[in-house]
Amino acid sequence: MAGFPSWIHANTAGSAIALYIRGMNKGEIMIPKCPLKVERAAEMLLHAYNYVRGLDPDGETGAADLLWAKYNELTGRRTIRKSITWVLMTLLAAGLTMQLPLPLAAEQPEKDARVGRCPVFGQIFGINPLAGTMLVKTPSGSIESLWFDQTSVFRAVAFDSSSNASSVPLSANAVNAGDWICATTGVNEKRAEIVLVAARQEIQNRQRETLARWLNGSAYGTVIEIEPTSKNLVLESHLGGDTKRVLVTASETTRFHRYLWDGTELNEIASASWAQVRVGQRIYVHGTPSADGESLDATSVIFGDLQAIAGTIGAINPLDETLRLNELLTDQTVMIHISPGDLRLISAWPHGSQREDGAQARVLQAIDFGDIREGDSVIVLGRQNEFSGTKIEGSVLIVNFGEPNPQSVSQKITWELVPDMLGLPREIAARK
Repeated sequence: MAGFPSWIHANTAGSAIALYIRGMNKGEIMIPKCPLKVERAAEMLLHAYNYVRGLDPDGETGAADLLWAKYNELTGRRTIRKSITWVLMTLLAAGLTMQLPLPLAAEQPEKDARVGRCPVFGQIFGINPLAGTMLVKTPSGSIESLWFDQTSVFRAVAFDSSSNASSVPLSANAVNAGDWICATTGVNEKRAEIVLVAARQEIQNRQRETLARWLNGSAYGTVIEIEPTSKNLVLESHLGGDTKRVLVTASETTRFHRYLWDGTELNEIASASWAQVRVGQRIYVHGTPSADGESLDATSVIFGDLQAIAGTIGAINPLDETLRLNELLTDQTVMIHISPGDLRLISAWPHGSQREDGAQARVLQAIDFGDIREGDSVIVLGRQNEFSGTKIEGSVLIVNFGEPNPQSVSQKITWELVPDMLGLPREIAARK
């Protein structure tokens, strides 16, 4: 996005306005003359609209209405120019929003868990190679500026830790918004010395591969038979028009939960037990599959008509809070309704309290629609909409962008997707 001021790439209205005002106070902001595509302008307005609506759901300030009116005004235009009017409109909307009580705005965002060789880690939200600047959104939600120059080294990360492949040199012009980076800095913590780049398209390829493996251990359907003494049950599922029966074996280590659809986070849902399993129930099971796929040793069982869908995003509509998902197993298209407050990112690097086996678990971190894009593959936990056979009411959307993994022997850094998880209580996501 060369030529655009850095504030325009910020993910939220608050961050955008703060950066703009800071630059304006220093006399550093200019309104560029270059045309701005309507798609990009609409995207920025949607980010601001969603942010404002989340702060002011009842519309008391009128800020969301102002942003929505401007969005409608752009409909049908091929290009717009960032004029004084456009800037004043954005400032006015943000100004109205800033009248709301924002206790979190004054707090420093929690720092991400970091490794020594990666002090700056996150998704690029804007990059200007000519000016030598980029904005990086960290997994904790903070947006940081990072400077680079002709001495800064850009390299594409290797995705295969088992091979001898090394990172490939890149130019700054080859780096795009949406890519993820691991950057090292020198004495000046804001200036990059080495930037390892994980291209978004490569991450998306790995997402599909990882979720395909994860789906092998998942089953959702109706309980048609129970063997109480052996703790076995038979699950009948319908996948792509085909009916399949899976023998599910529970054990003393199997975790049972009941989802009540009352807004409770998954890491706080109520425990259940084998004794609550009934014929006719619809349940979701995850575990270790047999070689032929006919049976499953269950690690987690969830009651409450909650199913897990993994698919690739085909389209996103933040205003309607919907996205189109192409299921990985069947390639069927389903519409997902998901609230902006139910989008989650699997945290990079284990952190938090220790679990029962002494390992540290990953957590699910809140993100927004600006963090995901078409082509990303995600997990959605939800249930069938009672009025539509092709629409799912989502409870949570989970995305996995991976993390840099230093190789102590080869002294190189590879990029690996972390183990998929649902955020259930006591779930050990740091497993290998």
